[in-house]
Amino acid sequence: MENQDNLEQQVLPANNADVVESFKIEITQASQRKLELINKKLKFICDDIDPYNCEVIGPESENILKEFYLKESLENPFHFTNIMLRLMDLAETELKKRMH
Repeated sequence: MENQDNLEQQVLPANNADVVESFKIEITQASQRKLELINKKLKFICDDIDPYNCEVIGPESENILKEFYLKESLENPFHFTNIMLRLMDLAETELKKRMH
């Protein structure tokens, strides 16, 4: 429930660039453990969702999409894929940077 309250208090990004910029800020402020969890969630979405055929989305994927403001981007599979690749690259880069 606490996570839901945090989601409601956050300002929604206006467009895809804002999603990426908000994510970049979030991961630089996240703890190592939270960053690892973010990385796992992004990988889960990549494994679970086919952006070209996403008529049925499970509740866990739905929550992750909402958490990262990705639900609307599913309307365009190319944008969704682009955003996911950028988010995953940012998360993996930040994680590798902290491990050194």
